[in-house]
Amino acid sequence: MVNTKNALLRIITVATLLTGSFGPIASASGFTFKAGVGYDFLSQEFFLDSAALTGPDSLLTQWELTTDYYDDLKGQLSFSYIPHDDRRLELSATYDQTRDFLRARLNGNIRADIKKSRLDLTAEIEGKNRYRGEDEFGQSYLLAYGRGKLTTPLTNSLNLAMQIHADGVSFESTSEYNYNYYRYGGRLGLEKSFDNFSFAEITLYAENRLVPDSGDLDYSRIGVESSFMGFYGASGQLDLLGTLEKKDYNRPNNQYDHYRLDLDGRNRVSLSGQWLSQQELTFEMTQYDPDDPVSNDYSLTRLALLAGLERIRWTILAGPEFRLMDEQVREGLTFEDYSEYAGRINLDYVDPSLLWLSVESSLGRRNQDEEEEFHSDFTFERLTVFGELTLAAGLSLNALFSAEWEWHEVSTDDTRIYLLSSSLTYSF
Repeated sequence: MVNTKNALLRIITVATLLTGSFGPIASASGFTFKAGVGYDFLSQEFFLDSAALTGPDSLLTQWELTTDYYDDLKGQLSFSYIPHDDRRLELSATYDQTRDFLRARLNGNIRADIKKSRLDLTAEIEGKNRYRGEDEFGQSYLLAYGRGKLTTPLTNSLNLAMQIHADGVSFESTSEYNYNYYRYGGRLGLEKSFDNFSFAEITLYAENRLVPDSGDLDYSRIGVESSFMGFYGASGQLDLLGTLEKKDYNRPNNQYDHYRLDLDGRNRVSLSGQWLSQQELTFEMTQYDPDDPVSNDYSLTRLALLAGLERIRWTILAGPEFRLMDEQVREGLTFEDYSEYAGRINLDYVDPSLLWLSVESSLGRRNQDEEEEFHSDFTFERLTVFGELTLAAGLSLNALFSAEWEWHEVSTDDTRIYLLSSSLTYSF
């Protein structure tokens, strides 16, 4: 699937809107209690990304991205238990209720030292149930997740990391498009730290998914992932992430089987005085099995060249941004080749005692190589604003606003998506 970080994932992955927490109402022996009200809201007027939600995982992917409530007032009660200052044990539970749904979530984290090694255990159980009205896809379910990670030092700066994990979901009722599934897998990697606070990691991983009611949705995947976060010279910072994966579905004719390559890099360097520059490059490529009759190979490249000023409390960057989508069309299949160009502005402001603010805005144009019924040229604006404002001692306001507009030559093809999420909290 096409990487949609700047659109679908950024917008549909919804947090809460207006979670008016009244702050801790009791605290003793590591216990903290909170009660509050909230409101979840997503406004969406027609959104289509033909390459984002295609293939055998499309429906489950949509469900995983939309399990939060929308346009609903809710009450919430939660507690956490952290008995030690080093947080080697953390337990939490949350219960919330709307006019149609009940949801409860339990979380636990345990860290333990085993000689020179460290063991991290994480578990989560979540249940959601519609108690009024008729269930729709994925609205009532029980979900569980567990992970265990053992980190063992090989030298003073080199660690061996081993991890196993499993998750699964059981829906209240299954249907043709509503399946329970289970996944399990493991990771084995090396972690390397350097004197200048730089860090590198390389990991091998494998995972299987089982769908008892629909075997053709089963898959296995293996891959390698590497990352580097480092500082160089007097004022340079380089972040790199790369993943190569092979995914095999339990389908005839090797349908949807593919290799996928993802590369993500950012370089930031201070120039003379208060000037700085930042370059960002992302690339993803998916190659399907030659026998697959329904999938096009594709590559997606994104490049941003930014420059600006950095002061003590604020930073502003601006510059061009480009994106290129290239599909290798198979006979009889549709495709969506396009190029994008935009002007982008980033603004960050940090005052620890008052305000933390981040703004990103991109205004640009997408040109389709060949226009079709659902693929036409358009102008777009993508805006993300988030931050935290300290109103008084212990009282703070957090807010996230994300929006995307598309203006097509045919106005009925225009799209608009808005997300507003905020919380007012008091702590003592």
